[in-house]
Amino acid sequence: MTRIHTDLSRVPISVAPSPATSGTSLGVTDANAAYLPDVYPYWAVLVPVDTAPTRANSEIVKVTGGSSAAGTTTLTIVREQGTPVTTAMTVTTSFDIYDANSAESLKTPPTQQIFTSGTAQTYTTPTGPIPLYIKVTVVAGGAGGGASGANPGGGGGGGGGGGAAVKWISSPSSTYTYTVGAGGAGGVGADGSTGGTTSFGSTLCEASGGVGGRYSASSGVGVNGGAGGIGTYGDVLLAGTAGGAGSTSLSGVAYGAGGNGGHAASDYGGGGGKGTLSGAGIAGRNYGGGGGGSCGGVVNGAAGAAGVIVVEEFYQ
Repeated sequence: MTRIHTDLSRVPISVAPSPATSGTSLGVTDANAAYLPDVYPYWAVLVPVDTAPTRANSEIVKVTGGSSAAGTTTLTIVREQGTPVTTAMTVTTSFDIYDANSAESLKTPPTQQIFTSGTAQTYTTPTGPIPLYIKVTVVAGGAGGGASGANPGGGGGGGGGGGAAVKWISSPSSTYTYTVGAGGAGGVGADGSTGGTTSFGSTLCEASGGVGGRYSASSGVGVNGGAGGIGTYGDVLLAGTAGGAGSTSLSGVAYGAGGNGGHAASDYGGGGGKGTLSGAGIAGRNYGGGGGGSCGGVVNGAAGAAGVIVVEEFYQ
């Protein structure tokens, strides 16, 4: 059985280092070695028997290996370790050795990788140590806002926000292929473009982009915003909000206002860009927000924001 750490395991030294102040190996009985870690390296304290360790009477060493023969496990050590370094002691068989780590200190905190672009790229699972599971959140691209037409045009529709999905993967594979959806372009005399799909591991975790806001021609009538994208694969599937409709031009007003872009789903999703009362809309915000619709004549819609992938790696 592999022992990375052993709490409260203080065992006597049966073979002292030679020389006592600089020798780089010591021995414990095989029976007592069973109470010490067998995964190297680890840090240990050498302390006189029946004595509480202090910097004045103890030495911290790095145990780099061990081998058993004739009932004794010989440990290879690097002397005078610690922060600040401890002084070499005259270590005899009247000393104990114990694991200096604590169980809490050996825990690896969660790590995170964030991907904001890339098509058919490779995510590599960490190997030192390997996470027990990963949590993947994908947000798709936001759509572009619709363009507006000539007087007396209504406002262009806002682009829909990107959908999102969340997936927990236990015992993850060594690699996964991922794609981050681009933001949709704002409409140029046309509807806004749809946001790109974001995916991780083919059909493990995937979400679709928002739909582009509609183009408002010179009819004086506001048009609809695009629908929000949706999560398509994963444990949790979330929908982005739809873009707002452009408003109809009113009596005495040349143009209607552009619709607001839709908000992307998930805590990592960005808000939609505002539609304007005059000119181009505001671009969608990171990540996956839809672009605002335009107004005020022949004006292009605003772009949606690209999506994102967030991979959180958990080790305990």
